[in-house]
Amino acid sequence: MDSTFRVLYNKAFNGALFAEYERYLESRVGPFGFRLAETPLFMSRALCNRLKNDALEICAELSVPETLTQLKRAIPPQVDAPNMTALPECVQVDFALVENANGELEGKVVELQGFPSLYALEVAMADGWREVLGSRVGLDKNWSCLFDLGREEGIARIGRALTGGEDPAHVAMLDLDPAAQKTWPDFAATKRFFGIEPVSAMHVIKRGNKLFRGAPGHGG
Repeated sequence: MDSTFRVLYNKAFNGALFAEYERYLESRVGPFGFRLAETPLFMSRALCNRLKNDALEICAELSVPETLTQLKRAIPPQVDAPNMTALPECVQVDFALVENANGELEGKVVELQGFPSLYALEVAMADGWREVLGSRVGLDKNWSCLFDLGREEGIARIGRALTGGEDPAHVAMLDLDPAAQKTWPDFAATKRFFGIEPVSAMHVIKRGNKLFRGAPGHGG
């Protein structure tokens, strides 16, 4: 962790600061069904680089064609969708931070995901912290969750990955009743940033070899 910013934040923290952060987020994505962390994660540049490089190495290893062929054999036939892309457009490597023998923090893999979960919400959260910390001495920085990418460049890249160049009106984030999920704020943030509607799998209609969604909205 970056101890300099941790100390400054701990000194600046109070209930009013956190309430301001909560109001900022809820004004943009609605109420949360889970408790928000009272602090951002202040990672050092060295730790950011280590996690990024570890994630890239894992993805590179899993992208070997022969490995992919073996992994796809585990997909049950009834959920083996046709026209699958060679590689997923979105991959998240979730790390738990642990202290190694040298007293340094490093990441231990918890899981990998192929769903574009939390991309938009994390940007909204970084925006919120940047807004509320802008008036606190020493914390008025350009906070970001996008590693080496600038905010606009990062949002544009996420948008390209999610839409594949298609009109967002023809793209959907599909889940089982998104409005009932505790991750609903992420669906709301994705719609806010990219215009992509959340759609429930219960509202997908199959006509021939084409899929159609129901009316947009909380249920899809």
